[in-house]
Parts: sequence; C-alpha cells; structure tokens
Amino acid sequence: MSTALPLPVSVPSPLAILEDKPLVEDVRKLSRVNNVRAALIIAQQWATIAAVVAAAVYFDRWWLYIPAAAIIAAKQQALGIIMHDATHYRLFTARWANEYISNFLCAFPLGMSTQGYRGEH
Repeated sequence: MSTALPLPVSVPSPLAILEDKPLVEDVRKLSRVNNVRAALIIAQQWATIAAVVAAAVYFDRWWLYIPAAAIIAAKQQALGIIMHDATHYRLFTARWANEYISNFLCAFPLGMSTQGYRGEH
C-alpha cells in the first residue's frame, strides 16, 4: 500500500505581500507613533494596578490576593512590553520621552532600565 504525497502548493513570493495595498495601508496605520495613545496605555496599566491593590486592601480577604497578584503580574508584563516599544523608539515621537518616561513608569518598577534592556536586546 502506498501513500500519495500531496501536490506542491504554490507559495507566493514574499515580495507579493508588498503589493497588497490594503495590508500595506493597515501596517502603516498601526505603525504610527501616537503620544496620546502611548500615555493612555501606560496610564491604563497603572490605573488597573492601583485599583486591584485598593480592592485587595479594602476587602482584606486572603483569597482575593491570589487573583490580585495574577492581575498585577499581567500588568507588569504589559509594562515590560511597553518598555520594549520604547527601546525601539516606537512609543513616543521624542527620543527623550522614550528614555525617561519608559524608565520611570515602565522599566524602573520592574527593576530594569530601558538603556540596559536595549543593550541586551
């Protein structure tokens, strides 16, 4: 008994993707650096962390600390991802903002620095 191999599938050239105008426009739109959006994303992470800490302290139940820790850890991960964008100067339009705002609001709370991460990345 023999098994037939599937016929080769035609694979488009990687450059053919560049000819897909709607895709290219979507990538350009998503690649734009927006200072307000960046600030709001950072503020959202810190607001969530503050709300979770406040709720855990207010209700003071040991079993609430477990989901609180998980949510805070997820937001810390988000801060790390935001710092990664700043490492590539893709968070804010000004280079100084990528350095200082990322350091103070994203990297330092994680025990890191944007410059140190950039050197290792």
